[in-house]
Amino acid sequence: METISKKNRFRCFIENDRVAAHGIMTDTTNYFMLDDLIDETLEISLKDVERASWIGLVNFGKYLSNKQKKFVLFEVPYRIFRHSRLLTKYIQNVDVKSVYIDLYALGDLEKKECDRLISDHEITALRLEGPCLKDDSRKLFIPEPIEYLNLASCKKGVQVSFHPVLKWTKEEFDELIFWYKLQKFTAEPIDLMQDMHRTQNYQIFNSLDKIRRVITSFESVFDKEKTTKTREFKDFENWFDREMLEISNVLNKIYNKSDFASRVIFFHLFFDKAKIVKSVYHKMLASSSEIVEFVRISSAVEGLGSKGTRQFIKMDLCKYFHEALDRVSKDGKLQEKFEEIKDKFNILDLTSEDEAFDLKAYLSNAIDTIDEVMVDEIVTYFQGFDLLNQVIHHRFNEAEYVIDCIDLLSEGKMNNKEFQASILKTMEASLVTDQENSTFSFFFPNR
Repeated sequence: METISKKNRFRCFIENDRVAAHGIMTDTTNYFMLDDLIDETLEISLKDVERASWIGLVNFGKYLSNKQKKFVLFEVPYRIFRHSRLLTKYIQNVDVKSVYIDLYALGDLEKKECDRLISDHEITALRLEGPCLKDDSRKLFIPEPIEYLNLASCKKGVQVSFHPVLKWTKEEFDELIFWYKLQKFTAEPIDLMQDMHRTQNYQIFNSLDKIRRVITSFESVFDKEKTTKTREFKDFENWFDREMLEISNVLNKIYNKSDFASRVIFFHLFFDKAKIVKSVYHKMLASSSEIVEFVRISSAVEGLGSKGTRQFIKMDLCKYFHEALDRVSKDGKLQEKFEEIKDKFNILDLTSEDEAFDLKAYLSNAIDTIDEVMVDEIVTYFQGFDLLNQVIHHRFNEAEYVIDCIDLLSEGKMNNKEFQASILKTMEASLVTDQENSTFSFFFPNR
């Protein structure tokens, strides 16, 4: 389980005449800490921002836009930039001057196995002032068209312009770019779901920790020998942790396959087209087939919220501890255990002269917090599984459609325009989440 610690919580200060942001942008990050700092400078460096959730970026964009000032962002991590460029409706007054991206030496790539594309790379700062990319010592390969790195163009929707390379015609180039954008559309919402899942994981286990503390406190005082519910709850947490890990693995596999396929397709633009068509179709088929298989073998996301709720209800924690409290109250043991109870439950404003009934009421309220945390917090977080399930199965359906069409395309029984029109309709029918809508609008702005 991942936690937000003091070390990686979001914080800002002035460094080298710029606002330097550090840590993680979460759904609940408060950006008002920037108020005094932006009075000194409108330049913000995101170099040390480790990660940003979708809602965290939305709120960051809204915060900057509401200030009605012209901000300049520097050293934006590539992953954060990829997500923020989808949010142009929230980012109206921001210029991006430099982005950290992955750069590959073409000469090296020609000698490498394709599967090493992802791992063997160099992180370099790409400055967007003046020439977009300049390196006289070698040819460089970036992971996507340079047009996609221009935030100003992103605001109007990006179309990749045709660059004559080798023997490509414009039609062939457009076909390859469509495959590229299709894979990017698969990858981006899944990557955003990974961020959401990490936040969800933190929130759920933080709430479970509240319940665990109540359980262990009661059993350590009243039932030291049995500790039945402590073990039962631990089993529940372990089961849930395994399910969450499986979801994380499925999301990661889908993202890696589709992102890798997009990089390979873009990489193909630099080589002889005669070698490309079969290779691209093969890569699309392999990527889509593996995505379908990942989803089929994973049952974790399907109904996890309802399964988790049923398992929790089955433990019947509140009833169990209320009955235990009634028993020790009747036996007159509450006052005997006063000091131990006070220590375990951190009761600071209670004295040994208070009535046993008052103590029982206090403990009864503590027991009730178990169901309150479950209903008010955990069940709400469980609803996120429905969203995850939708996004994963939308990509599953699209991958299945690609599999059905690949042979027809390669055999000339379906033309590319027909395929594009059909798959775009399939994708548009699945635009349920804000993440999917924003990604689709970015990569297919004229739809």
